[in-house]
Amino acid sequence: MNEKKKRVIDVALELFIEKGFAQTSIQDIIQAAEISKGTFYNYFPSKNECLIAILAYVDREGDQKKKRACQREGQTG
Repeated sequence: MNEKKKRVIDVALELFIEKGFAQTSIQDIIQAAEISKGTFYNYFPSKNECLIAILAYVDREGDQKKKRACQREGQTG
């Protein structure tokens, strides 16, 4: 994932937590992420797709953390 797309995901996640999904507009996201509307739509066809990308990203991050924890346990156990 490129850095700009990751930044959009991070910013959108923060806004969704702060304001709620329904109260956060695409305009809020693009202003906070300092990107154009075209860039947002290049990454995500809709706000719902942005949320799906956030959930997938969080899931992958959680899997990676579990894997690292298991590897550490294997090294010390």
